[in-house]
Amino acid sequence: MTDYATFDELQPVLDLAACYDLTNTITYRYRVPGQHFLLIEEGRIDAVTPIGDVFAGPGDMLCFPAADLNQYGYADHIRYYEAHIQFAPPPRNRHAVWIDGIGALPLKVSLGADRPAMRRIFDTYCIQLSQTGPAARALVTAAMWEMLAILARIVRPSHRQRLKLDAWQRLRMRLASELGEDLEVQALARAEGISVDHLIRGFRQRFGVSPGQYRARERFRQAAHRLRTGDEPIKAIAHDFGFEDAYSFTRAFRRHFGVLPSELRAGLVSATLVEQDAEPILPVNRHILPPSTGGDIYGKYQPIT
Repeated sequence: MTDYATFDELQPVLDLAACYDLTNTITYRYRVPGQHFLLIEEGRIDAVTPIGDVFAGPGDMLCFPAADLNQYGYADHIRYYEAHIQFAPPPRNRHAVWIDGIGALPLKVSLGADRPAMRRIFDTYCIQLSQTGPAARALVTAAMWEMLAILARIVRPSHRQRLKLDAWQRLRMRLASELGEDLEVQALARAEGISVDHLIRGFRQRFGVSPGQYRARERFRQAAHRLRTGDEPIKAIAHDFGFEDAYSFTRAFRRHFGVLPSELRAGLVSATLVEQDAEPILPVNRHILPPSTGGDIYGKYQPIT
């Protein structure tokens, strides 16, 4: 069974980016430690992967999942971008991304009208990844989320398709609902026909946290969203998420996030991104790495056959 990193647990980290403009014939055989994305601008790329063979041309994007051996190549002139991204911390960094309502990313996505926007995202990767400072890091992180947003908008199942959610996905969705009510693990285990110990162990193995931790995290995440986007009283939000009063909610919220609900609502903890005035130059035909990268960065890309 393929393991997935769900959308709400993603913590994307860009390991490597590049823009290539070459006239050559070559085939690459390598290991994919996270997820590998190729955006083709000119020419054609042919790939052989553990989940199928595919070719891509201008305006296409290849989304390779983690694999011990991957292969792609091209002939003649080619211009394309690449990005290696780990979407969850180890040991879940090799898990494929699962987007609710869509599923796992397909191997190939045709961008259509979103091609210019995706190109700007990869330009940001190549220009900002090697820079220091919080502004550059924030721009790279924002670009990764925007990339996922574009892919999620494009990759929608047709009305004939039915997503196959396994028991753990169903359980996760159940835990994220009715957050103001008590939800007993025993009842969930009984509904799935498994023991409580098996449910807790299996959920932690799949999603990296216990069912209780996931439900608490989801409760505060949804509460934070309502604080940012509405003006309803904090007392009302506290009640909707199962707290007796605003005081107990405020204490728990601060323990979880490190800030007060009132500070979040007032915008006192938001960050302002400041872009540099100078027009940056896009580096071509070389790997772009984070400034803190050290050691044998390329060792993890050696294929395992």
